[in-house]
Order: sequence, then structure tokens, then C-alpha cells
Amino acid sequence: MSWNPGHGVDASIGLRVGAAEQMVLRPNMDGGAYLCFGSAVEILLTLDHVVSLREQSAVVGADLLALENAETAVSDVWALNTRATNTVDYARRQAEAAMAAGATREAHHAFAAADKAADAATLVEQTVTTALAAIDAADIAIDEAGEAAANATRAAGKTSLRLV
Repeated sequence: MSWNPGHGVDASIGLRVGAAEQMVLRPNMDGGAYLCFGSAVEILLTLDHVVSLREQSAVVGADLLALENAETAVSDVWALNTRATNTVDYARRQAEAAMAAGATREAHHAFAAADKAADAATLVEQTVTTALAAIDAADIAIDEAGEAAANATRAAGKTSLRLV
């Protein structure tokens, strides 16, 4: 996926927070909230920002889970493709050995099974390639929609806080 920091936003700030670092959202006396990372970073948020984060958090959480599941699925597919390719090679070598030994019926069966497995591996690879192209297209469309939404928000005179 392609993420373009600063694209479509007024300011882009990178901040890496350690997994063990405490993150706390706490109210302040002015009707907003502080988003605190440990004792070193404090970000002032308005009530609108907090509401916006609340509204987006379930979607972002679901997106992160979907991304993790997709990465696992792609990894599983490539492992399956590798296994299929290795099995095809093995079946063809064994079929050639069977043919050399005069076991033509078994050799023909092994060649046919190897061809079927090779076709399946090719289909898996084509499907993954198509899916990856679709993911890239969706990623671009999402970036464009997020930028358009931020521009519309700015045009309406509101501040924008985006998690896309």
C-alpha cells in the first residue's frame, strides 16, 4: 500500500511510540482533552477531535484486523503456491522415472496430476496478482477520497483530523 505523509494535510508529524509506552487520553478543564504519550508528549485535542477519533476508532480497528488477516492469507497463498510448485516438480521427476522403468500407466497418471497441480498453482498466482492490483487501486482511491474529504472540511471552515 502507498501512504504519502503530508499529502492532503496541512502538517504531518511523525512520532514513534514504543509498545510499552503508556498512552492516555484525559480531559482538560477547557472542554478538550490531552492525548499523552508517557510523560514526554502531550497533544491538545478539542471535543470535536475526541468525537472524531471515537467515531473512527472502530473502523480503523476493523481495518487493521482486516489488513492482518489479508497479510496472513497472502502468506498462506504463497506458501501453498510454493508447495504446489515443488510437488509438481517432484511428480514430474517421478513420472519420468516410472516411464523409464516401463510403468507407463502410472507415469501418465503422475504427469496428468502434475499438470493439474501446475494449472492450479498458475491460477493461484494469477488470482493473487489480480488481488494485489485491486488493492493498489483501492488504496489510491482511498487516498484520493481522504484528500477530498480533508479539502471539503477545510473549505467548510472546520479543522480536520484524519486517520486515513
